[in-house]
Amino acid sequence: ASDWRGSEQDVPGWGDFAQIERATDDDGWADRQPVLNNFIKRHDAAFEGGVNEGDVVIYRLEAPLEGLGWGMGYVLAVQVCYSRNGPNGLLHVQPMKLAPASKTGFVTVVEDLDADVAMTRAVDRLEVLDGIQLCLDGSCQLEECSPPHIRAVLSGMVFLSGHGSLA
Repeated sequence: ASDWRGSEQDVPGWGDFAQIERATDDDGWADRQPVLNNFIKRHDAAFEGGVNEGDVVIYRLEAPLEGLGWGMGYVLAVQVCYSRNGPNGLLHVQPMKLAPASKTGFVTVVEDLDADVAMTRAVDRLEVLDGIQLCLDGSCQLEECSPPHIRAVLSGMVFLSGHGSLA
């Protein structure tokens, strides 16, 4: 299997990404439901330095919301040990949602304060959205038609409605 850059990768203790996916996509970890689709193919947290606190990511939801299996959030904490036996640990992610109004040419995404902090394993599918700066208030601006905007918003594959709006 190849990673998102197209190069062959082996994760110590796990094998290649195809092996990780066979082992984790439908394993019921923490009562999580199986992956709905292969929209996210990257495993950015599987390698040390691949993801950092404050990075904005697309991550796997515990259960589908409005028919979508992926969420957008920012990394609050990386609690992962990288060793020759492979990555072991969790990432804690603050879910985000679309803001009601944005300035022209940009889409604003804010933290979803009604949502519980999500947890994902270091070996799970996770994609860092490059080039996004998180503001001090937990929001970020996505330039319209930029790669992060296309991946997170225009794709229609990422839940951004806000967990609080489902009550």
